[in-house]
Amino acid sequence: MSVDIDETALDFLLNDPEGPVGRDLERRALNVENAQKRLLSMHGGGRVYTTTFWRDKAGRLRVGRARVPHQASAPGMPPATDTGRLRATIGHVVALDPQGALFGSSLYAEIGSGGNPAIPGVNYAIWLEEGTRYLEPRPFLRPSLEAARE
Repeated sequence: MSVDIDETALDFLLNDPEGPVGRDLERRALNVENAQKRLLSMHGGGRVYTTTFWRDKAGRLRVGRARVPHQASAPGMPPATDTGRLRATIGHVVALDPQGALFGSSLYAEIGSGGNPAIPGVNYAIWLEEGTRYLEPRPFLRPSLEAARE
């Protein structure tokens, strides 16, 4: 028994952003984006800063002027919002990857800081997610995937 497959209909189903699979991917990407924004809206649980700090020419840490209090995030928690810049750059895009493996092309979703080409991302997002040798990680990308599943 053989089954005839309409290649055009199959291509629309699997590889068109406007098709059913593309619309479902768009919905799921939006759920993850919203989860990221919720995580980035949480109040910090770490140290409270009430002054600015700076280093003089000799490299000594100096205390500056008083500032609006900011409660930083604790290591392992999502970054606490101070200006909202990172949260404002979170976006998503669903597109067709012409180099994909499935039927010559495939759909993908890019979600995160700079995920939307119309909104430039911030360069420090990856440092917060992964940490540096001076900063413990404050992940928000991977936990947003888990939060969107629930």
